[in-house]
Amino acid sequence: MREPERKEIDGKVYEVTPMPTSKGLSVMQRMAKAAMPAVLKAARGETGGELVAVADLVESLASDDLPAIAKIFAEHSMVGDGESMVKLSGVFDVHFAGDYLALFEWLTFAAKVNFGPLLDGLKRRAAQRAASAVAAPQK
Repeated sequence: MREPERKEIDGKVYEVTPMPTSKGLSVMQRMAKAAMPAVLKAARGETGGELVAVADLVESLASDDLPAIAKIFAEHSMVGDGESMVKLSGVFDVHFAGDYLALFEWLTFAAKVNFGPLLDGLKRRAAQRAASAVAAPQK
């Protein structure tokens, strides 16, 4: 299992432990279902610009699954000053009350801790395949 990672956001330290595989797969499936329509729209150039693409993605992620996804990530997160840490799931509603910017920064961090290595690996493989296709002789 990979080690927990820490990040400071607005003066508070967040520690995220990668989720167990079965829980991570469930969250990945929910996130993909919510975000995929906006990602495909952006990939096809149907968004009308970068700002519209971001708005489409945020709208798609603001599905009914977002609170459940956030609470799952909170089960695997701690918050505090770096020395005194508490489980985020125990203080979630009070901790982020009215601070949705910090909530989304933490949520982005939690997603990167859990799925960043997968996305990085997929990018590397795609680049390797593209390089192999260019280097291979044409038939």
